[in-house]
Amino acid sequence: MKKTLALIFFSTLVFSSVFFVQKTQAFGECSEYGYAARYDSLSHSCECMSGYVMGRNGCVMADSMCHDKYGYNSRYDSLSDTCECSYGYVLGKDSIGRTQCVSENSMCTDQLGFNSRYNSLSDKCECSSGYVIDNGTCKSGNTVCDSEHGLYSSYNSLSKKCECDYGYTFDDSDQCVKKQNNVYFTIKELDTYNKQAIVKSDYDYRYSLISYNAGCYSINRYLNRQIVVNLGTDFSLDSWDKIVLQDDDENCDVTRVSRADVNTTLESEDNIDVSPVYYTDNTSNNTSYVPEAAVGFQFDESKNENFDVKIFGETNSSAALRMCPSKTECKVIKYLDQKTKLDILGGYDNREWYRVIVGGDSALAGWMHNSVVDKIEGQALNDGPTKQDDMQENIQHELPWYKKMVSFFTGLFN
Repeated sequence: MKKTLALIFFSTLVFSSVFFVQKTQAFGECSEYGYAARYDSLSHSCECMSGYVMGRNGCVMADSMCHDKYGYNSRYDSLSDTCECSYGYVLGKDSIGRTQCVSENSMCTDQLGFNSRYNSLSDKCECSSGYVIDNGTCKSGNTVCDSEHGLYSSYNSLSKKCECDYGYTFDDSDQCVKKQNNVYFTIKELDTYNKQAIVKSDYDYRYSLISYNAGCYSINRYLNRQIVVNLGTDFSLDSWDKIVLQDDDENCDVTRVSRADVNTTLESEDNIDVSPVYYTDNTSNNTSYVPEAAVGFQFDESKNENFDVKIFGETNSSAALRMCPSKTECKVIKYLDQKTKLDILGGYDNREWYRVIVGGDSALAGWMHNSVVDKIEGQALNDGPTKQDDMQENIQHELPWYKKMVSFFTGLFN
């Protein structure tokens, strides 16, 4: 019995000793990989605890290994069991050419310059707003546009392309040049000695007194004809707009502009002929006189009109009384003050001009433009019944019968 118990105790002691040795040996084998190593009974091998990885010298912290490999802006991803860059950092080259986790903007700066940034949506570098890639570097969009299209171009950040500034447009060479708003003007008067002209715009019908410089040597051929004026970015006549003589391939600049109207003239009052030649108007019963047409003016009788009713009028501004119905070809007889009384006897060219007598004086007669004359209907000029006769006739109709009889016999004796 004692022998049997002794045998069982010895066997148990031996088994326990063997087991203890295996665990010890196993633990001893993993301990060489560091305190973070442990034995895996399933794989019968040593493994590192969570947050550690097997390095050259045993189990080390995973993040530490990533730091050694990609820098301090890296971290370990246990799911993928790989190193990755921290948020806001990407794999790139550092200052000495090593592959490291560098900031996104730093990587883009290395690639495209200081005016670049990282786009996380597209996962690539791009230029900051207002900048474009030019020769591999982000440069100011306006600078690039100026170099490609001239000084009057700008970069549009919304459309991401170059555009011409307001008032400018692309020419055939893709350069931004001033817009050419060409308008026809009619030269109404011309003084080539002093380089002055009175012109009328076909765009807004305004009159202007202009001075011009050298270059328009054939401008005298354009009196009462149209010329082209390049008004630039607007439609108003300004200094340094360009006159173009389209039939002679000549041009010159407008150097000065003054407002004018239909009565503005380049003639000096000292040179105005105040003693014009007159002729008698025999086309109506009117026996007054009107001025003879100036030399060079062709009077068209088909445009002439004689009024049956004299129209009393007056000037609505200071105005010129002319020898014939033309501002450019007819001399001024006299300048009249505002509210000068007129007798209007006829019209010319659809009544654009009026044949008038000034203040009832038949010796002072001529033509005035309709824009400076206000009209009031007046007395009939023909031999038919006047307004006074009509009034007398109405009175006769209203008399009693016996007064009408008296009037009748009185008329017979008369």
